[in-house]
Amino acid sequence: MVAALAQRLQQRPEDLEGWMMLGRAYLYMQQYDNAAQAFAELNRRKPNDPAVMLHYADALSMARNGQMLGEPAELVDQALKLVPEDHTALWLGGMAKAEAGDYAQAIAYWQKLAAMLPEQDETKQQLQKMIAMAEAEQGAGAASTAAAPVEIKVDAGLAAELKSKADPADTLFVYAQAVTGPKMPLAIVKKQVKDLPLQTVLNDSMAMQPQTHLADFKQLRIVARISKSGNAMPQPGDLIGTAEVNLDGSQSAAVNLTIDRELK
Repeated sequence: MVAALAQRLQQRPEDLEGWMMLGRAYLYMQQYDNAAQAFAELNRRKPNDPAVMLHYADALSMARNGQMLGEPAELVDQALKLVPEDHTALWLGGMAKAEAGDYAQAIAYWQKLAAMLPEQDETKQQLQKMIAMAEAEQGAGAASTAAAPVEIKVDAGLAAELKSKADPADTLFVYAQAVTGPKMPLAIVKKQVKDLPLQTVLNDSMAMQPQTHLADFKQLRIVARISKSGNAMPQPGDLIGTAEVNLDGSQSAAVNLTIDRELK
């Protein structure tokens, strides 16, 4: 159905509702690059529409592994000027400001949004946690006495029984994430299957968000994942291997892991 809609829009590109449906469908399917392209076309044909801007910003961010800096943040800022009370705009605006290190403005956006939500709303509870984390980051930034940077050496290989399922040109992600806490990668390296077996290093220079530090977490999960689609979000058919490391105050660690299972 999505393929048919995309083909129809090539013949009837003036169908604005069709572009919105296509972008949303790609988002649902986690095909974020395609979603961003659809919303970009809609944004070109229907400029200054806050809903379009926010969909476009969201898709762009997801296509960039969750990063809001640059065009996604600019789109959200434009939308906020037009609809300052919009829930999605305030949510994404807070994400963009937090990523940029402007925790005061991120907290302001999220507090404004939280005040609009019912007391038992799950989103409100999540916002309170995000506000607390932003306040903690704000305090840590003011102190500016960060722990010594952490460096993790990773040796990754592919199990022999899975080699037939991986193409040399398939995308390979190697990243660290917190064992407990947000699952957004803290540091990430992008390679290809042809680079396996791979020796690489994860440190703060590969952080997806500038305020993120590996040293802030005692336990890390190191993941090597082969993505058949090249998408940063895990999908069925991806090949994966994991290992955990306990830093316990150490500034270095070494991890050996094997990509040995297929996501279902």
